[in-house]
Amino acid sequence: MNKLRRALVPGMAGITIGALLVGAFWSGSGRGTTALAAPSSINPKATSTRSTSFQIVNMGTAAATVVVKFFEQAGGTLLSGYQPSQTLAPGESMLKDQRFDTQLGSSFAGSAVGEASQKLGAIVNEFAVDGGTDGYNAIGSDEVGLVSVCPVAFGKVAGQGGKVYNTVIHVQGAGTSASTVTVQYINSSGSPVVPSNSANSSFTVNAGASKSLALENDANLAGFFGSVVITSSDQPIAAAAEQYTSAQLVDYTCFSAGAQTIYAPAAFRIDNFYRTSTIVANLGTTAATVTVNYTDAANSSFNLSFADTIPAKSSKIYDQGLGSTGQRLQNGSFGGLKITAASASTPLAVLVQEISNGDVQALAYRGIPDTALSKTVILPSIFSQIVDGTSGINFSTSFAVTNPSASTANLTMVFTPIGGGASVTTTSTIAAGQSKVYEQRPNLPSSTFASAGNFGSVKITSDQSVGAIVNAIIAQSQEADPDTATKYKDPVLGYNGIPG
Repeated sequence: MNKLRRALVPGMAGITIGALLVGAFWSGSGRGTTALAAPSSINPKATSTRSTSFQIVNMGTAAATVVVKFFEQAGGTLLSGYQPSQTLAPGESMLKDQRFDTQLGSSFAGSAVGEASQKLGAIVNEFAVDGGTDGYNAIGSDEVGLVSVCPVAFGKVAGQGGKVYNTVIHVQGAGTSASTVTVQYINSSGSPVVPSNSANSSFTVNAGASKSLALENDANLAGFFGSVVITSSDQPIAAAAEQYTSAQLVDYTCFSAGAQTIYAPAAFRIDNFYRTSTIVANLGTTAATVTVNYTDAANSSFNLSFADTIPAKSSKIYDQGLGSTGQRLQNGSFGGLKITAASASTPLAVLVQEISNGDVQALAYRGIPDTALSKTVILPSIFSQIVDGTSGINFSTSFAVTNPSASTANLTMVFTPIGGGASVTTTSTIAAGQSKVYEQRPNLPSSTFASAGNFGSVKITSDQSVGAIVNAIIAQSQEADPDTATKYKDPVLGYNGIPG
């Protein structure tokens, strides 16, 4: 939320396979449990390039014991002898960091599944040794399915400053037995591209286990830019994408379903600082007529509306800073997007990237379907002024809440520390049709839960249905450092609030 915070507060890669921990949740109705599945978890000793961590929150109404199981990607088998567990009170969270997990094993690369008797939520963070960082949501039990669409993927695509962008897609079995999977690569023109390696087109993946598809390693996918459509013929699947280049990561969860109306709480253009870039995917089988409406938070003269057509099973990018005339925002804009398909038969999925000047730092969050708005939203990981002892980076979060309704939203927000402890409650209001930012960095007009060392989760309740996104960001002094890209690389990450 780098642009987002500056706008509202004055003054304010080759990759090792299996490097991404992808979270997924599905309902184990036969066992009466909820399971968290992570298509790729990695111990940093297993690769010199990536490591992961995940934070799990108990979203239920009673205490629950969370059990985490790990699956090795090679062979797709359950790792025996290590199933960490922790009992969580309602609203309480737990952190499992593969960088410091001495019991996981130095050669482990694979996936994870967590189970509990209550509903769970989780986010995943990924760290690269070259400085790239991002985070994304675990997949909710209502999001796994037989189809998963990744709206944007790259195979050796040249970008700004000589950078080359690539993508790895991680696919996990989310059923009770092995999934039979086929994969389609649809370029930006809507035409299919057949990979040279048949293993990138079809495979089986065991329940709980994962497969990873590295586009840069396939000759026919060199130069590919488009969408990836993953289909299982029998068992549900979960998928996530990892977009990378030198010292930069952008991670996101792929989509099992679309919607006719989608909201993006933060869209902006702050020249020489940050901008957003919005990817809109048409999940339908015919071309979609799409309307994009931008509403500025402070200046209605910045409002913008335009229509476009997106081919079937394909995507288009609308860059709020570098896009075409009539589609890009004016400098200084900060607000939200409403993206609508003319027909319900062409459902959409939206991914928003927040990108720094020069494309050095980047993160992503998913657009929020109108069906995912809720009067209860959980933010699994919220923190203030957490200093990394190795890099010296001072991390805090910042979250934005959007109220698309026609009435003022009255919010109650409760922060629960990780590991238990006294909760903190605050209230707020958001005008109809507007978004508001809540900073965990101190001494800002929007500072909330900003006591140094705070680390936990937040539950938002509202009298109107709302949506929320979260960014992890760095201290203002570090952000303003003219040498920030060299010193701090890409230390930002983003994820979506989870409907309660």
